[in-house]
Amino acid sequence: MPLSKLNTLVFPRILNALNDNLFKTTLLTLIAVRITQQTADPSNIVAGLLILPFFLFSARAGQLAKKYNRTKLTRSLKLMDLALMLLAGGVLFTENIGLLILLPFLFGALSAFFGPMRYAFQPDQLEDSDLSAGDAYVEKSTYVSIILALLFGVLLPVRLAASFLIVFALVGFLTTRSADPDPEEKNISRNTPKDMLAGIWKTLRTVRRYPLIFRSILGTTWFWSIGLLIMLQIYPLTERVFNTDNFSAAFLLIIYAAGVGTGAAYCHRLLKGIAHTTFVPISTIGMGVCFLVLFFLTKGYSAPVDAVPFVMFILRLRVILFAVFLFLLAFFCGMYVVPLTALIRFKASAANRSTVFAASNLINAVGIAVIALIFIGLRRAGLDIADLFLFAAVASFFVSIYNCSVLPAALLRSIAQTVLEFFYRVTVKGLPNFQAAGKRVLIIANHTSLLDGLLIAAFMPEKITFVIKPEWENKWFARFFSLMVDVYPLDLNNPMSLRSLVDLIRKNKKVMIFPERRVSVTGALMKIYEGAGLVAEKANANILPIRINGAQYSKLSLLKNKVRTQYFPKITMNILPPKKFDIDPSWTGRQRSHEVSNQLYDMMVEMLYESSKINENLFVSLLNAAKINGRNHVIAEDISRKPIKYKTLILKSYVLGKAIERSFPEDERLGILMPNVLANVVAFFALQSVDKVPAMLNFSTGVAQVLSCVKTVQLKTVLTSKKFIENAHLEKLEEALKENGLNIVYLEDFAAQILLTDKLKGVVSYLFSAKPKNNAEHTAAVMFTSGSEGLPKAVFLSHRNFQANRYQALSVIALTSADVSFNALPMFHAFGLGVGTLLMILTGVRTFFYPSPLHYRIVPELVYETNATVLCGTDTFFAGYGAMAHPYDFFALRYAIVGAEKLKASTAELWMRKFGIRILEGYGATETSPVISINTPMYIREGSVGRLFPKMTARLEEVPGIKEGKKLLVSGDNVMQGYMFADNPGVLVPPKDGWHDTGDIVTIDKDGFVFIQGRAKRFAKIGGEMISLTAVEQVLSKLYPDAVQGIVAVPDPKKGERLVLITTKQDADLSEIRAYIKEQGFNELGSPSQFIYVKEPPVLGSGKFDYITAQKIAESYCP
Repeated sequence: MPLSKLNTLVFPRILNALNDNLFKTTLLTLIAVRITQQTADPSNIVAGLLILPFFLFSARAGQLAKKYNRTKLTRSLKLMDLALMLLAGGVLFTENIGLLILLPFLFGALSAFFGPMRYAFQPDQLEDSDLSAGDAYVEKSTYVSIILALLFGVLLPVRLAASFLIVFALVGFLTTRSADPDPEEKNISRNTPKDMLAGIWKTLRTVRRYPLIFRSILGTTWFWSIGLLIMLQIYPLTERVFNTDNFSAAFLLIIYAAGVGTGAAYCHRLLKGIAHTTFVPISTIGMGVCFLVLFFLTKGYSAPVDAVPFVMFILRLRVILFAVFLFLLAFFCGMYVVPLTALIRFKASAANRSTVFAASNLINAVGIAVIALIFIGLRRAGLDIADLFLFAAVASFFVSIYNCSVLPAALLRSIAQTVLEFFYRVTVKGLPNFQAAGKRVLIIANHTSLLDGLLIAAFMPEKITFVIKPEWENKWFARFFSLMVDVYPLDLNNPMSLRSLVDLIRKNKKVMIFPERRVSVTGALMKIYEGAGLVAEKANANILPIRINGAQYSKLSLLKNKVRTQYFPKITMNILPPKKFDIDPSWTGRQRSHEVSNQLYDMMVEMLYESSKINENLFVSLLNAAKINGRNHVIAEDISRKPIKYKTLILKSYVLGKAIERSFPEDERLGILMPNVLANVVAFFALQSVDKVPAMLNFSTGVAQVLSCVKTVQLKTVLTSKKFIENAHLEKLEEALKENGLNIVYLEDFAAQILLTDKLKGVVSYLFSAKPKNNAEHTAAVMFTSGSEGLPKAVFLSHRNFQANRYQALSVIALTSADVSFNALPMFHAFGLGVGTLLMILTGVRTFFYPSPLHYRIVPELVYETNATVLCGTDTFFAGYGAMAHPYDFFALRYAIVGAEKLKASTAELWMRKFGIRILEGYGATETSPVISINTPMYIREGSVGRLFPKMTARLEEVPGIKEGKKLLVSGDNVMQGYMFADNPGVLVPPKDGWHDTGDIVTIDKDGFVFIQGRAKRFAKIGGEMISLTAVEQVLSKLYPDAVQGIVAVPDPKKGERLVLITTKQDADLSEIRAYIKEQGFNELGSPSQFIYVKEPPVLGSGKFDYITAQKIAESYCP
């Protein structure tokens, strides 16, 4: 609970609770014991005088709290409290025993009036999810005050203790001055003795109408009765059984107080903001066991003849055991009372809240008095203190039996929850969403292991209904499971049986279904059946998504050969906000079913994404990936054929990072000019480890473009390799960089400059898994646009951007550490870095880095040799691989993903015919880290680039002159931080309102599939009509499927513009082209008026067609 919620409103009332309920009364009791030795049992007298006012005045106090301004009443009562404390101080200073004994009655009367107002405030000022936190805070603070009071009462002189009482009373009075006023007060009638009795009866009758509240109040009465027993018997116990002093008694009371506070705090952590009774039965059982042990520890114990000093007392084994079990008893008491108190506060309506709290005080007082009389009677009957412990143990077991009869599933659920939390360190997030979902709820969850059902049954705050297959009904595990939940056998394939489930949910039931109907064998979502969605839609129920993460790594998952499994991995359960279907009432049954299926799948996918760790530093994710997959997991390899494991990658990154940090302390950003080799990967993560930003330079664009990039982001240092410069013939670029003042660092030479201190720091960082300081909002890398249409722009991408895109991809595509990725895409390309490198390495996918995607014969052979299951590239590359590869080279390939340029139908047909592989086309941009949409094995549509990634939003804008399609703008967590432009270096320009203008003309169908029509800039106006150059290229790709070609527009004096075809097809025929375009039904204005044959097509290093060079070629041929 945020501390701000305690300021001015709740904190004063907590302080009042400390002062009124326990601090003063405990201190007064202790002082009374010290100065009234002639009284046989002064604590009994003080306790009786404290309890009596609650019986007399609680009902009236409830009426006052309900009808008068609570703030004014509180201030008045605190003023009276201050006056009483001044009186008490005077009495203590004079040691007037007669008056001192009467003071507890006055304080009890004050507390009886103050209690209903204090507790009526708390639910008004806190959210429902914070009630248990508030109660736990009060309990912890209250029992901390007991510890202080006991120490003050035992250690301080009487007069000094009295001074403390006055000071605390003064502080309590001053805190009430900051409270906000309540609504206007109402008149209240005078209170006669008859009215007092009528008020008591009315108060009890009101609370009796709410069985849950009434039972909870009775439960809290048992808690306070146990506290009374301990308080009253500890002093006689230490004196008559252990023969020690009052300081030892105070020590034991401190143990008890600390135990209650600890138990209350622990219970609040288990409740996670929701008031429920899961832990009540197991707590009462624990209390009974502890009382039983205390009985055996004290029964028959021979008291020492001589008084035992405190130091010798606490060193005795029996005393140590007694203190341990006294602490455990108090711990269970704290666990027991917090949910009951929270339930009273939560279930009491605003209108009856004061009455309920008054009734609680009244019932507590009566119950405590009755139980105190029973204890006194038992003592009078000759039972010793040990026998009282036995009596309390038996009573606790009876209370447990009653609790188990009222809450039959709670005990087993609490045991299951405790065991699961101990072994799997289960963390539940978002539990308040369970309560926010309401009563009519369909719970859906991903199915990752055989543990999933038990996890949901154990950690939900109430008993829910589980739908299971009919054939499981009589299985042993189903019978065991039915002890915690209501089991509902149902054939989800039978439409008639779904009606009964709809009727069940309409009865305000919470029903759990796994929409996948099976445990995942891929590690990601499997096929989603619409049956669960249809039930929720027909029942008008809220849908509560729950994401289970971590169970897939357990021995009870079905991924044993695909991921590194553990016996007890950490498991996290994320309960997301409730959702509802958005269905048009006018749709037919088939349309509704189709839309429900789509929306249910989207909910599941969004659930996976929203519960992921997108706010994590990339280097921290690397450390976590090593932890999940094992540091000895081989993660990367390049053409040197020296694979490296996670531990080697991390250690090298730390060491190189420390050396870079020492050598370039002022450089915020450093350029990386490297091919696809392991050194590039190490350099990237080395910079991440020391919070420096890598700028990925595209060496294939030419000297002028690279210099523009360097100046735009104001680089001072570039990391590269001498061997790479020589092999790639980049001497001119190297020289140009040096001439422009860049510090060129060759990693081969730099390795020799790494000091022993750098290595030692790196090793220490490795051993302690040191984490970078930068959070997810900091820049992780600087990429550059391809420059296919002008000067490159610097694109700043944060850790959050990359992480968001990574988890968006993992929510729709199944990747495991059993996969192998072949990455020939350069890391200066967003596709090569974001997908080919980060997605794979941080997911545990072994990645083979190859320096050039243009080696069409070599790449397929290496894909075959490495057993690669994932291959990413552009259409140009895939067409080349398809033409050169053997039909069996891609035998292991599961994902063939194309992006960065349009997938030609000829390429897709070639791969399906030759390899039997369906290419998955995606779409993205450097600015979106990079993927926007992708076809998946589950959702694919020919001609489209797939559906938008989860939690991405699209906006379509009209473009004048373009009839088919609109310009696409996107927003989402993966959208860049902003641009730096060449004409304004060093200045970051964020996207306007978080929207990125893709510049692409698209259409989106009713199922969300995106179809690219072309770029807004790649339209030509011919004869007054807008012609898509991309569309013309797609038509011609069918006519000349083996050619690499592109269309550009040049000025025309008659029609405004005309089209020129740049192609590798030497014998292209314009008349044939015109006839084919007409045959395809395309606008004849889109026919090229000229073609230019080129032996080597203009292609960028990323694989995209180079339209700037193509435009220059066309203009040189068409002056």
